[in-house]
Amino acid sequence: MSQALLLVLLFLVVAASFYDLLTYTIPNTLNAVIAVLFPLYAVAAGFGLAEVASHGAVAFAILVAGILMFARGWIGGGDAKLGAAIALWYGPTRPLLDFFVVSAIAGAGLGLMLLSFRRLPLPASLLRIGWLRQLHDPKMGVPYGVAFGMGLVATLAQLTS
Repeated sequence: MSQALLLVLLFLVVAASFYDLLTYTIPNTLNAVIAVLFPLYAVAAGFGLAEVASHGAVAFAILVAGILMFARGWIGGGDAKLGAAIALWYGPTRPLLDFFVVSAIAGAGLGLMLLSFRRLPLPASLLRIGWLRQLHDPKMGVPYGVAFGMGLVATLAQLTS
């Protein structure tokens, strides 16, 4: 059962990543479902109350950090919530650190790719594609949900070991 819930987590985070890429938003519903499914995972994985509490404390700390980064304009609000919702599943573990390191590297790579992409003129035939035009806009930031998706894909197996 816990393995199936991890697959659901993967599906939801990949969906959030694509949603962020296409719209520069991550629906609150997706973030909420990711967070609400954690107690089911905790029960299936045999977590005790102290372990669930430590996971909650870590997620809360990540949410506070995310809100501060959002307030400074460094990340979007959906990104802050997604990071906290994912952190809830990892808790105070080495895989959480690995998740954020991989996400940071992926975010930096994505940012560099977008800088290069935005320096090139977008062909007129592609200007009609709204999400691509938005992605090409130099005023737009980095859809960091994509980086979080890459971080999860790279580190999810660590949750099962």
